[in-house]
Amino acid sequence: TKSPTTLPLNLVCRKRMSIRTNPKKAVPLLLKRLRTVEPQENLEDLKSVLINIKDIFSLVKKNEEELLDTLSVVDGYIRKSNIDTLMKEKKDICTRIMDSAQKLLPGDAIQSSNTEATKSSSKSLRDLNIALPSSQLQDFEKYEDLEVLHLGRWLQHSASHHIEVESEEFLKELTDHKYLKYLSLRGISRISEIPTCIFQLEGLETLDLKACHNLETLPNDIASLKKLKHLDLSECYLLGRMPKGIEKLTELRVLKGFVIDSSSKTPYKISDLENLKKLEKLSIHIGSEAVIQDGDFERLKDLSTLHYLKISWGVSTATHTDVKVILPSNLEKLHLEGFPGQNFPKWLKPGSLPFSLKELNISGGKLNNMEHGEIYDKLPWLNILRLKYLNHLNVNLKTLHMLFPSLWFVEIKHVLNYAHFEWGIEWGDSERS
Repeated sequence: TKSPTTLPLNLVCRKRMSIRTNPKKAVPLLLKRLRTVEPQENLEDLKSVLINIKDIFSLVKKNEEELLDTLSVVDGYIRKSNIDTLMKEKKDICTRIMDSAQKLLPGDAIQSSNTEATKSSSKSLRDLNIALPSSQLQDFEKYEDLEVLHLGRWLQHSASHHIEVESEEFLKELTDHKYLKYLSLRGISRISEIPTCIFQLEGLETLDLKACHNLETLPNDIASLKKLKHLDLSECYLLGRMPKGIEKLTELRVLKGFVIDSSSKTPYKISDLENLKKLEKLSIHIGSEAVIQDGDFERLKDLSTLHYLKISWGVSTATHTDVKVILPSNLEKLHLEGFPGQNFPKWLKPGSLPFSLKELNISGGKLNNMEHGEIYDKLPWLNILRLKYLNHLNVNLKTLHMLFPSLWFVEIKHVLNYAHFEWGIEWGDSERS
């Protein structure tokens, strides 16, 4: 790993962690800084609100921009000792924090302190997060008002945190839970199919099946889930096909794990998503047998509400590196994973990127050259660049700074000439949010 002294003079290692550079630790960082001003002012209500959302914010990690904006404002007031303004805006800030945090998880995931005690004493169980043998899961029928059921991984993401069931039969016990809004089976092994009855829970808003590695089939049609806002099918590597009816889920905000593969497995095209007028986050996986029709990825431009896009490649050859892509005009974050090309594609050059882009993340793949003779000087909001697991890429920091003049934070990890390195532009007392 190179020393920070090799950086250009106007680039220095950032020692002070900020809300933006490490969103996962945003709330703990803010609580720590609040302790430095607590003796001076009564900030217990603000502290209580932050504690109330701490675990949920850690769970969802980088979600969501709206919450980060508010936390950054508070952080700025504290660092600049602008406590008078913080006190004046405290009530509004508390409201904004709770409002934006409530958008991250559905229903009653967050409860205000004055109703928490009342609901916890209620006989009707609404939230349940337990680990039980499948032979005991028939007890679910007792909880008629159940709204949130998280059976999979919670905050544990390591491979050592293993969950498996005897079979998926226990899911049929959920048939009569008409109030269920949130169901997570994330990371549970030995679930090969999802019973049709789950797709008859018409009140369901979140269905999280991420990393159900044995999942092979889904019911033919999921269009009955009319209220579904969040569908995560990512890392379901054995899933043979996408279910029909996704294009009818008009309330979807988040769709992860949308697979482009052979026409026999996945008859879907990007254009089929045009009806999803509220879609904000989308991850697409290009399978090893993918058949991509001309102009298909150009239709991404029609997803005008999309803020986050991830495209991953399941092939190591140069197949599909020349696909023409037109990115959505309001895109803020772009993540490319496993890109098999050696050079930047044309659609990733400055003139093709949306003006609103704030963050570019490239991880994995065969990229070995970022120099293409063009400078990203027309993208003033492109402040964050992450380059990870690019074993063929030799990063020259001076060249990088020249190509991306508006950057204030870069993370480089496991590239040809760096193991792990982070740096940012020092803005003195001010900081871009």
